[in-house]
Amino acid sequence: MSTFYYKARNLVGQTIEGTSEALDRFALAESLRKNGFVLFAYRLAAARKFGNIIARSFGRVTRAERAALSRNLSVMISAGLSLTRALEVLGKQTHNAHLRRVLAALQETVRRGKALSSGMESYPRVFSPFFRSMVAAGEESGTLGESLRLISVQLEREQALQRDLVSALLYPAIVLAALAGVGVLLLAYVIPSLSATFAELGAELPPTTRFVLLLGNGFASHRALVLAVLGVIVAAGVFFLRCRRTRILIDRAMLRLPIIGTVARNANAARAARTLSTLLTAGIPIMRALEITAGVVQNHVLKQVLMDAVRRIQRGEALSAAFLEDANDYPVLLAEMIAVGEETGKLTEVLMQTARFFEESVAATTKNLAQALEPALMIVVGVIIGFFAVSMIQPLYNIPSGL
Repeated sequence: MSTFYYKARNLVGQTIEGTSEALDRFALAESLRKNGFVLFAYRLAAARKFGNIIARSFGRVTRAERAALSRNLSVMISAGLSLTRALEVLGKQTHNAHLRRVLAALQETVRRGKALSSGMESYPRVFSPFFRSMVAAGEESGTLGESLRLISVQLEREQALQRDLVSALLYPAIVLAALAGVGVLLLAYVIPSLSATFAELGAELPPTTRFVLLLGNGFASHRALVLAVLGVIVAAGVFFLRCRRTRILIDRAMLRLPIIGTVARNANAARAARTLSTLLTAGIPIMRALEITAGVVQNHVLKQVLMDAVRRIQRGEALSAAFLEDANDYPVLLAEMIAVGEETGKLTEVLMQTARFFEESVAATTKNLAQALEPALMIVVGVIIGFFAVSMIQPLYNIPSGL
């Protein structure tokens, strides 16, 4: 059996894509034909990404898989396929064993006459409150296919936004990790041997050399103690990061940083605007939509602004009032655009346009940030390596006088 990535089209021109296991391309085409689709593009699926393999081994479903699920389910329902049949087809196509079990359970739930959204409530780690609320709204209004399409668009944009942020931080993280690894090797093996050499030669050591040798000898002599202390520091850091009060302080401090704060505000503003627009388009009441959006936003300070907006609306105030009140947290443009949307009666359209603007802003900023960090990191690495090299070479000039 081989895993194929494929694209197929039905008679009305609707296209689906995904992965499926089959003996060969002919078996794949036959399987799709039975479901009313014609195969027009395929390739052997590439090796799975390491992160996805780890996620699936722990029974997780990635955002990309949820996006593909909602998109393909939308296409099948819009094409007239029954919900149970569509879930069955998607269950056969996925190579995620956990997702296959979830789809089988949902199929059984629907077959017993219950709503799809009620079955999804049993799997909160797979289907977020946003996902479940959108499905429930689509079932109530009879527009399940459109709701699922909106979910796929939302998840794909979130994935693109996350990809932009990760791409900006990946290169610095790799460089710093490599630098830390080289530093540990130097401290553990190279510096102790140089220390013994300098002691035999009797060379006069400058302060910088004595400092480096002190670090190396201390690490070599108390390696277990140093590693234990580092382990305690990491464990304490994880513990404090899980504390809500600590997270709020960190999130608030992050918003005040020069460049990172701007990226964090714009990224969360884009996520909030797009999510709120999608929920309101599906017909979900604004207060419930704000509560769900607050769960999507990652920064605790910005999350609190959305919860304050719920209380303000309950008091009869406008939505824009909450964002204008906290203009130092969310970008001022978001509050102004919400006010325009409320005045014109086109809040959902304005929110979607604002989300696109902030997404483009984050993409441009992270790209420029990644380009700016490269030379800065090279300077930092050069300074550290230069300091070590000078500290180790400088005593060699004093060897003749010491002999």
